[in-house]
Amino acid sequence: MNYLLLEDGSYFNVKIEKGIKNILGKLTLEDECNTKLISYMGDINLQSNLSNKNNCMVLDKYDLKIINKKIRDNTHLLGKLVTDSLPLEFHVYDLKTSVPYEI
Repeated sequence: MNYLLLEDGSYFNVKIEKGIKNILGKLTLEDECNTKLISYMGDINLQSNLSNKNNCMVLDKYDLKIINKKIRDNTHLLGKLVTDSLPLEFHVYDLKTSVPYEI
């Protein structure tokens, strides 16, 4: 199961393209239709429906609204796209101990 984990401990189930691996980065909101997880490994678009875009994760429309509100309330929100079967605690620790960098 793939999910997006936020640094506040909340997580959301996502569908992703084949080949995308764990990615840790900053969540940004350019407008209501353009939410991204930005990392040094590249950007991943968050969206609520399937499209022809590459590098995207698909969330429930309601979940995307919640994430967008969290980004508006906290401009430096970190998130991690999780694609492996390691315990949740491992990924929470990874988020809590990450060294921030400017992207």
